[in-house]
Order: sequence, then C-alpha cells, then structure tokens
Amino acid sequence: MTTLDIDHKIQRFTQSISQRDRLIDLLTNHDLDFHDQDSHYASHNFHSFPAKFPPQLPRIFIENLTSPGDLVLDPMQGSGTTILEANFSGRRAIGFDIDPLANYITIVKTTRLDPVFVHQQSKIILQCASSAVENRSRDLFQFLDNRWNKTTRDFVDYWFDFDSQVELAALIQEIEKIEQSSICNFFKAALSAIIITKTGGVSLALDLAHTRPHRAKLIYTRNGEILEGESMLENAPKNLPYMTKNLRSPIEEFKKRVQNNIKGLVQLSSAQFPVQILFGNAQELPLMSDTIDLIVTSPPYASNAIDYMRAHKFSLVWLGFPLETLSIKRRDCLTV
Repeated sequence: MTTLDIDHKIQRFTQSISQRDRLIDLLTNHDLDFHDQDSHYASHNFHSFPAKFPPQLPRIFIENLTSPGDLVLDPMQGSGTTILEANFSGRRAIGFDIDPLANYITIVKTTRLDPVFVHQQSKIILQCASSAVENRSRDLFQFLDNRWNKTTRDFVDYWFDFDSQVELAALIQEIEKIEQSSICNFFKAALSAIIITKTGGVSLALDLAHTRPHRAKLIYTRNGEILEGESMLENAPKNLPYMTKNLRSPIEEFKKRVQNNIKGLVQLSSAQFPVQILFGNAQELPLMSDTIDLIVTSPPYASNAIDYMRAHKFSLVWLGFPLETLSIKRRDCLTV
C-alpha cells in the first residue's frame, strides 16, 4: 500500500467520524417532523407514488452530512425525492430502482425543460387529440388493437371503459409523435399521472396510488349516468361511496396535470449537476468501493405491503410495456 493510499484511507476515516457525530446531532437535536411544511414544490408533485417521504427529510441529511459536489446515492429511489433534493443542493446524485415507472418518473422530475416550449407542445397535443376523438374514434380503437396482444387487450378492457380508451389512445398517439425524447417523456409521465392516482383517475380502479387495485362496484359516466352497478343502489351498504367511481375525461385530466407540472419546471432551473438514473437491484449495485459520500433512502415496506408493480402496470401498458414483461418484473420485485 502506497503512502497516497494510506493518506486516502485516513482521510475517509476522519470524514466518517465527523459524519457520524453530525448524524447523531441531527437525530438528537433537530425536529424531523415536516408534516406542516409544503412538500409539493418544484417537480415533487409531478406524479403520485406510494409512501413518499417529505423532501425536507433527505434534504436536511444531504446538506448537513455532505459538501457541494459530493455524490449521493439512493439505491431504492422510488419517485426520486432524494435524487431531486441532492440536485437542488448542488450535489451529484445517482439512483437505482427495479420498478420501470419509478425510473421513468425520476428521470422526468430531474430533467430541465423550457416551460414555454412545453406549453406550446401541450396545446398541439390537446388540439390534435381532441380532433382525433371527434373524427377518428374507430381508427383510435384499431390503433390500440394493433398496439397490444390479447392478454394486454383483455387487461385494458377490464380496467378502462371505451370512451377513456379512445381518449387515452388519442393522447399517446400524439405524444409519441414528439421526436425530442425529454419532451416526449414529460408528457408520458403526465399521462401516467392521470392513471396512477389515489382518488379520481381515469381507470375503473378505485385507488392506484396506495393500495392494491380494486375495480369500482358502482360506476358513473362523465355525464352522470350509471355505467355499471345499478343493483348496488338497492340496500346500498354504508361504504358505497368508497366503492363508487365517477369517470373523468382523460383529455381534460391530462390538460390539468400538464399545467400543474409545467409550474414545477420553472422551479427546476436552479439544479446544477446531471443525475444518473439506472435500473438496478439494491442488493447488487455496479458501484466501486469508496465512491459514494452519502446514502439516503426510504426502503419499501416489509412483506410487500405495497404492491408497486401491480398498480404501476396500469399506466406502463399505455407507455408501451407488454403486460407479460411487467408480470415478470413484478415477480422479480416481489422476490427481492
């Protein structure tokens, strides 16, 4: 071992002792309850995601345990809260996840785009999609038949009504015409966000953000007519409101979501370093020793209490992932 190697090890050891003392101080003397603070600034609210921790939590550790330019790792990044906060704090960031939607969301949330240009593109998408629904609904349904195999088609038919399928088809068809991948991804994430929601949403599922999917028992169309479950009104159970779904227009929901997410783009301008978002199992990361300055993560619940992939496939099939591929990924997630 050279003198340089010894000096490096001593330096790393000294830094670890200093970090340990600062960590103890943070845990002992600081209030880590951030529930009364706004957690929806910048792009943090681009997309719902189960069990997100408040961004103030990783930020306080990042800012107190690292220096600008240090490398922060989240080996189970989820929707990228740690990655985004590391970037805001002037640190380099690298994140891994085995959930394709998690990686998708994080990439979009940490990509800086021109809000004016994105707004202009959104108007084109909405105008063309609305026109297609009005004039080419049969072509759109054929587009979906060609897009999916029977297994995926049956899945979509069970969870999405005809009108919603047509509007979603019109939106994804226009989005996929965009050649610039970063812009295309922004709109795909917005489309996913109107599907993966705790309340509302455009599928026939009651909740896709926090629990395992359950199809609504009583379903109303966007015009207020009963689409399914009229018999539920006879001797209606007390929890019927929690089993009821009022369908919404995907195009209108997409418009609102895009407008909301564009506001977050304006606040992304202060980010400094490009981030690395990679597909990977936290147990086998392709990283060399002594390359990471701080690890901040929020591990998934034990015993797979939240079935991420079971819900996320609702939007991933619209983004071009075959259902069979997602079933394999879900199995891999559950066995990690």
